[in-house]
Amino acid sequence: MRKSFLSRFVVFVFCSFVLLCVGLFLHPSRTNAAQPNIILINVDDMGWGDFKTTNTTTCGAADATGTPCLQKLASEGITLTNYYTPTPLCTPSRAALMTGRDPRRISGLAVAPNNGILSAVTSYNYLPTSETTMAEVLKLIGYNTAIIGKWNLGWGGKGSGLNSWDQGFEYNYVLPLGIGQGHKGFCLVTKPTATTRASWSYIKDVLTYGYEQHSDPSWKPTGDEITITDCATATTIPLLNPTFAEFAANTSLTQKLTDKAKNYIDNLDNVRGATITKPFFLYLAYPAPHTPLYIHLLQDESVNGHLTPYAAHKYCKDTVCADVTTCTTLCVKDNLNKLDKCADDQVFCTERCANDCKTDCVQNCEIDKLYPYVIREIDRNVGQMLDKLGDINDPRTITSNPATTKLLKDTTIVIFTSDNGPFMGQAAEYNNAYYSVRNQSTGGFRGGKKFTYEGGVRVPFIARWPNKWADIGAPLSQLADMKDLFPTLVNVALRERESDECIIDTATGITDCVKNGTDANDTTLIRFTGMDGKLYNIAVDGKNIEPVLLKNNSNKQIDKNIQISWFGNFPVCVGWNADGSCVDSQPSHPFAINSNVTDNVGPDVSDYKLYFTKDSYGIYDLYKPTELYNIKNNRSEDESNGNCLCFLNLQTKCEAFCEPANRTCKSGDLNWDTQYKLLVEALWNRANLYQYNVKKNYCQGSNFINSDCAKPVQ
Repeated sequence: MRKSFLSRFVVFVFCSFVLLCVGLFLHPSRTNAAQPNIILINVDDMGWGDFKTTNTTTCGAADATGTPCLQKLASEGITLTNYYTPTPLCTPSRAALMTGRDPRRISGLAVAPNNGILSAVTSYNYLPTSETTMAEVLKLIGYNTAIIGKWNLGWGGKGSGLNSWDQGFEYNYVLPLGIGQGHKGFCLVTKPTATTRASWSYIKDVLTYGYEQHSDPSWKPTGDEITITDCATATTIPLLNPTFAEFAANTSLTQKLTDKAKNYIDNLDNVRGATITKPFFLYLAYPAPHTPLYIHLLQDESVNGHLTPYAAHKYCKDTVCADVTTCTTLCVKDNLNKLDKCADDQVFCTERCANDCKTDCVQNCEIDKLYPYVIREIDRNVGQMLDKLGDINDPRTITSNPATTKLLKDTTIVIFTSDNGPFMGQAAEYNNAYYSVRNQSTGGFRGGKKFTYEGGVRVPFIARWPNKWADIGAPLSQLADMKDLFPTLVNVALRERESDECIIDTATGITDCVKNGTDANDTTLIRFTGMDGKLYNIAVDGKNIEPVLLKNNSNKQIDKNIQISWFGNFPVCVGWNADGSCVDSQPSHPFAINSNVTDNVGPDVSDYKLYFTKDSYGIYDLYKPTELYNIKNNRSEDESNGNCLCFLNLQTKCEAFCEPANRTCKSGDLNWDTQYKLLVEALWNRANLYQYNVKKNYCQGSNFINSDCAKPVQ
């Protein structure tokens, strides 16, 4: 009997060993139990000043105003007050977030015609599949991946294969192109994990105006209206091509997306498949507060004088904006010499202008009437997500020992940010009451969406990872931007997986799994072994900023240059007559730089921001310094009373100029030679080096993938 027992024991040990070896072979990573879940919330057109750090109401209260839930998140984590998007536009900003790369490197984001306006239906190539996304990398190192909300980086309705599920996301509940002001409808796509077919739906009758009646039924004023034929309409959930009133009855688009996110976390309907034991990466991309605004609010709620959101929208359309004759007349006059079809077809020109004037007027009016309520709705939904994390346990931690069980709150990184600054409107809001709304949204910074001024590119940033990252509740001054999230989050995921690629810094005790460049302009290298056992090499432009975020390490600073560029350099009106005509315009600054790299140049470099203009000489772009602002003391970037510097001569660098000529920037004085010359040259040198790095292929050599850091070889 004893012999028989020993034989059975030996067989048991042998089988156990074999199973262990098979498990290790199939799963090269030693563990994923410690890898944090990640929820990345990216809103659309929310300003730096929309996040209120002082609120008189509490998160979850029925009478809540301001952003108390965001304040709660910040009090339990970290805020970065110097956090930027690399461009003040939606699509390239999101491309930078997803790839960690400067959007100018991405071939599918070339500057579009028509003053930089991309056609929603015809511009499929936003983010080529040759690019490597954050979702793809996290999936390779053991994550479930999901996107809920606005994608805006590819249009695959025509079979182009550039949808979110082609870029690493397993679960998809997405608006492929978001919603444009003037669109009467939008596409919504559902593609759950492990399904081969996506369900497309067209949500119609979103607006009561926009491309309504024209002499030519096939005419689309700017080419970017989305119609029912632009969405594949095979099957749909819950209705076949519903109206917005049916789709969002008694709720809001924001709440619909939050409900989907909570269902995903709960794994209702098995939406995460059979791999709930993996950590998850949830990209929650609310389309709010992008116009049109009323769709982001609860449809049965009273706002602004007891109007429902839809009633407020109708009031703007039918009362405030009932007569757009003056605007239309000016628009036609302005476009006669710009659009060939305007000169040939007065009816076309009048209809286009009438539609554009109506659209501009309504969106300005909606911002005045509804904007604060939309910010409140965003905050309220973020609060619901935080509550969900605090209500349920992470299934990976549930064992027979209750002491090991942890709430999702304790095992989940939550990050909140915005793709760019607030929308500034298209009319004379610089001279009337509308501007005060935008000015509050930017926190007093100049400009907004489409501007490389601070109001267009400095955005909110909040991060929380309990017991891992700092929970000081106070802001940090570290310079950072969208591109940094890719290497930072991948570094965390690799380290907590206990990857062989990670190295412990014996001086600091910090474990790094990605290698930041030795210079602020250098690329960051990511090398890892995927769950498939293959070796991957990726180079990105962002920096791993986690060393700054860690507990007891908030005084650390990482060298960082903030490079800001603008896609589609066309004039922006900055001065208006009472009749709405433009009296003062200037080109958008195509490039700007801010830096925290210390140089012995006198003034603190991090206080200054240098703007450039661009001249092209063959294949080279020559960037000329034009304006310098002390953004610490002059946050509004005011050009009056000598508050900015314009450069007439930088000696060996290049001739520079103040643009436009009628600005009141001072052109230099005795202080220029002694105080500012070295500072401007230092920033100029960094910018020049960066332009060189943008154009070269940094994935050279046998250790890296060619074709401009294409996807790893499968």
